[in-house]
Amino acid sequence: SEEGRLLTPGDLALVIGASGFIGSYVIKNLVAKGYKVRATVRSLKETSKYDYIQKLNSEQVEVVEGDLEIDGSFDSSASGAKVIFLCASPGGLKDPQQIVDQAVNTTMNVLRTAERQKSVKRVIFTTTCGTVSSYDRDENYVFSEKDWNDDTSLSNRPAQYAKVVAEKKAFEFCTGKHFDLVVINPNGVIGRPLTNRLETVFHVLKSIVDGNAVKAGGVMAMAFAVVTVEDVANAHVLAAEHKSANGRYIIAGKEAITLLEIADLVRSSGKFDSSKIPTTELRGPAKRAKFDSTKVERELGLHLHSLEDVKSHILYVYDYFIENGIITK
Repeated sequence: SEEGRLLTPGDLALVIGASGFIGSYVIKNLVAKGYKVRATVRSLKETSKYDYIQKLNSEQVEVVEGDLEIDGSFDSSASGAKVIFLCASPGGLKDPQQIVDQAVNTTMNVLRTAERQKSVKRVIFTTTCGTVSSYDRDENYVFSEKDWNDDTSLSNRPAQYAKVVAEKKAFEFCTGKHFDLVVINPNGVIGRPLTNRLETVFHVLKSIVDGNAVKAGGVMAMAFAVVTVEDVANAHVLAAEHKSANGRYIIAGKEAITLLEIADLVRSSGKFDSSKIPTTELRGPAKRAKFDSTKVERELGLHLHSLEDVKSHILYVYDYFIENGIITK
């Protein structure tokens, strides 16, 4: 019903991180549903990072510059927006304390913008399942939105720790404001990128078939409760549409898949030279975290792709690599 809706067609949404993997799909989804979008990039000169927007119904999208590191950088672009999607995160630092400070400060810059703009009713913040799950839990433990990663620190996986700190501080800041905060916590997001920026997950997938994992002696012992980027983008938009959306939403597959299983999947597809595809995992077996994604299904009506569907999407990524000359067969 219209009463239960926050964002309605014709409303303006601000998407911070238009050149990113998830941000680009959020924009595509918003445009398809008839929303007006203001999309931010760090530099308008780097058109190759956002040229996918021209292929959409671009009259609905205005591309503007914004810098997460500068407080107030998004004030004019947030003017008139009902929802802000924060789909970008900074990087490039090595010092653990600086990594944490940067994650907190950039998040706060966006939240202070929302506080200054009375049109803004909600901020939707993309984080990760890494703020939910801890390595020290039993493998049968099922993580839910009430869990917080408690085994990271400045000295142990500081980049992950920074996301935990930023997310907690974001919830604290948004208490009692004229807008609320909804957090999307995805795990292992895959799909064909719309932009020419390859995120970490693509480099990991590429290493499985380009001979690098074989040279290293095998794939890393890692497992992901993989989800499609379409499902993750859909979760973001549904969280903007449902007035009742609240708190955190885990977006994770019911079953995890290991990098070794992905290697086996790609080998059996016959797409690549099998001698370059590893058959062992380093320091295995991989630990499979389990996640409860029923909140997003129950409250927002999102039905996640099955593992079989996700496997097809993984193979689509390899097709993308071949088509774009990123990997030769």
